[in-house]
Amino acid sequence: MYCRIIICMLYYSINYFLKIIKKGGQFVLIMKNLKVIKKDGKTEDFHHYKIVNSIINAGATSEEAEKIAENIEGWVKSNAQNNTINTSEIRTKVIEQLKNVNPDATQSYENYKK
Repeated sequence: MYCRIIICMLYYSINYFLKIIKKGGQFVLIMKNLKVIKKDGKTEDFHHYKIVNSIINAGATSEEAEKIAENIEGWVKSNAQNNTINTSEIRTKVIEQLKNVNPDATQSYENYKK
């Protein structure tokens, strides 16, 4: 009985905080309550895979990108105010961490402007 209650509580907790979407043939988790304020002022859900993709596109390996994105996600969770954070703050943190891992990719990442 207690096990069933714990499983239900765990399911609803995960369902409250996470959303699963299909992106490019893969399923990814999105933090439901964590929002990102874009440069134009629009707000959207935080997407871990966007950080990974942008770092890979800059020239880093998928392993480097995944490790940095995990670090950034943890940093965002602890530094977001009212569950929101600006993309400029994320960008600064990515550059800071990428410099230590792949300086060439850092240069490419810094030069890219949306």
